[in-house]
Order: sequence, then C-alpha cells, then structure tokens
Amino acid sequence: MRANEHIEVSADHTSDIPFWQYRPATPVPPKRFKTVSGVVVPGAQLGRTIGFPTANMVLDQHVELDAGIYAVRFTRASGECHGGVASFGRRPTVVENGELILETYVLDFADDLYGETCSVRFIKFLRSELRFDGLEPMIEQIRKDVVLARGVLATENPSGTVGMSGEGGT
Repeated sequence: MRANEHIEVSADHTSDIPFWQYRPATPVPPKRFKTVSGVVVPGAQLGRTIGFPTANMVLDQHVELDAGIYAVRFTRASGECHGGVASFGRRPTVVENGELILETYVLDFADDLYGETCSVRFIKFLRSELRFDGLEPMIEQIRKDVVLARGVLATENPSGTVGMSGEGGT
C-alpha cells in the first residue's frame, strides 16, 4: 500500500466478527492481584487510636498496585491466615505527600506483629484511595470497607476468585 491510499471496509465485514472473538490490535494483559511480603513496622499508631489497628509494611516504590482499599488475606510467618482490609497509598487524609505504604487491618486479630515477616494476598479492589475532611468521615468509611471486605471474603472460592462456585469472576 502506498501513501495516500486507503482501504474501504464495509460495515458488513466487521459485523461478521463475533464479539467474543474480537481482539484489540495490542493485547492488554489483565491486571492480576498478587501477594506481597514484608516486615511489619511500627507506624504512627493512628489506626489503633481510632479502633482499627494496622500492620504496616513499606513496599518497593515500584510495586504494580493501584492505590486504594482491598479485601485481602493476611498470612503470618507461621502460616496462620486471617481476612483483612488493606489500604495501599499515601494516606492523604492524615499525611501530606506521604510515602507509599501498605496498612492492613487484620480482621478478628489482636496480637503484636512488629518485626514479623507477613504476606498480604490481594483478593478484590474495593475502592480508590480518598482524602476525607477529617477523621470522622474516614472512620465511617473504614467501617463500611470492613463490612464490604467481610462479604467479599465470605464468597471467596478456594481458587482465590470471588463469587459463587462456577462464576470464577472477581
């Protein structure tokens, strides 16, 4: 084909392609949630004072993970596993230009985790990171996030997908 030439394509030809066979010219790989590990480090203790103590981990700044709130599985070095709600981001409500940090509220758990190497498996993205107009609106949203995460984790299949058996969706 030479410059200034064009090919005419009839709409009849494009409609012959079933929608499930359509593939974009450049395939976009699906975003996969993953498991990250790290040492639990002390934080500012704000989570503890508002009723949601968190296990804090500083991750590689190049981790491929969207900032936001997730339903997660939190696993201790011993293999003990708990559900959780994780926040990955810069904590815009409480810190100006904060570093990326992973904070996990471990459901139904109260032990000390400082210095322990733990892992967090991301099950489902719940929402984007938000900046709240104070602690009270943030606390109210955390309560909602906990309820939502419990529901998500209750429907998690052994394969790690969320939904009813056979659905396979996340």
